[in-house]
Amino acid sequence: MVVLQELPEHYRVYSELVAYFKSFKSVIGIFLSGSSATDSMDKFSDIDIGIVVNSDDNRDSIWKNRWKWALPKWFHRFDADHVRDHFIIYFFYPDVKADIVLYTMDTLPPPEGGPYLLTYVDNSKISDWNVSNNLNVKSTEIPSSLDVEEIIHDDERIWAWLFYCYLHIARGEYYTLAADFFMLRGIVEKWIAHFRYRSPFGTRRLESKFSLEDLDLLKNLFPIPEKTSLMNACDSLIDIMSELRTEISSQLGDIWRTSETSIKKVKSAFRDLTNSVD
Repeated sequence: MVVLQELPEHYRVYSELVAYFKSFKSVIGIFLSGSSATDSMDKFSDIDIGIVVNSDDNRDSIWKNRWKWALPKWFHRFDADHVRDHFIIYFFYPDVKADIVLYTMDTLPPPEGGPYLLTYVDNSKISDWNVSNNLNVKSTEIPSSLDVEEIIHDDERIWAWLFYCYLHIARGEYYTLAADFFMLRGIVEKWIAHFRYRSPFGTRRLESKFSLEDLDLLKNLFPIPEKTSLMNACDSLIDIMSELRTEISSQLGDIWRTSETSIKKVKSAFRDLTNSVD
């Protein structure tokens, strides 16, 4: 665990950002989120900083002049309005990235994005928001949820999709299959996250959440648009699905609607494809 103050360049940029935005009379609060707020940073971490403005008009005024902000020396910047309003990202020298969002009291983020660390307060309502949100951070975590019918339907879909995979490869439609393979991988990812870790699947920092064995399984499911790569990914997917079905059956019983005949047919199709000559 590394705190912001232990990263000299990050702390320099952060300090200059705070000093600059505090100079606006309409700014009534500044807070950190993400790893900056949880003392879990490393030298590659972003600085996630929220600037709270006292009205919509004043926020819009600051935002309209964003290309003239007197910020630390930077080498690239871009609006991130595809994510949320009044959001801009800067890359500061030497290699510090900062996500800057302008808020009003009516647009402050929910507990799901917390915890938050207030670093400048000029309005008691911001302190109340911060205390309330941070108290509710844990209670807003969404546990993994999969009902039996969803699992059964996933299983039906993946064996059907695997047969489509066989057809795409047989036809030489490699780009189509490589582009769509994330849908098949998504079921495996979801099942592993739920049954082995009891948490929703997400790629962020997955290396610290999944075992090396499970990461090794998943890395085989990123094929390129080439026959051998796609065949290997499909073979790996079939093996993983067979293993997961056994694991799930031990917990939930024989819940499957996909017949063993169907599964054998899919496996046979891929064996025939492996033995065929291009």
